Amino acid sequence: MVQNHLTQLLCLLTMDMPQTLRAEDIGNKKTDILRSLSVQECHRFQYEGYRVEKGVDPQSTTETFAELKLHIDTEQWAGVPVYMRTGKALDRSGTEIGVRFKPQPFDLFSDRMPETPNTIIFMIQPKRASFSACRARSRRRT
Repeated sequence: MVQNHLTQLLCLLTMDMPQTLRAEDIGNKKTDILRSLSVQECHRFQYEGYRVEKGVDPQSTTETFAELKLHIDTEQWAGVPVYMRTGKALDRSGTEIGVRFKPQPFDLFSDRMPETPNTIIFMIQPKRASFSACRARSRRRT
């Protein structure tokens, strides 16, 4: 999961705007992110009970959960920690990308210190809706 799906999503979210939407231009921007990426921390675990699952070697050391803290060495992402987590047998499925914006140094319209920074969460569902379901929803909105 980490080396393909999550890394692709990370690149798409953090890359600079490509000159065009051609695959080569997008690929170049994604490569720029990969070159600037470094792992700050990495934790790997195996969930309790994995070794008694059917078909799993009782001596297995295979990890079933990984959590990485990453750093992107670009001007835009300097000082912004990036976390990626993935695992099997979790209490929920799906993919989420959470971005916590840097806090504003001060609020022009208040004497108070800034509140908690804004966060945006992109939720990518594990099951895609059918094309016809998407069309039906889009017709209802208009």
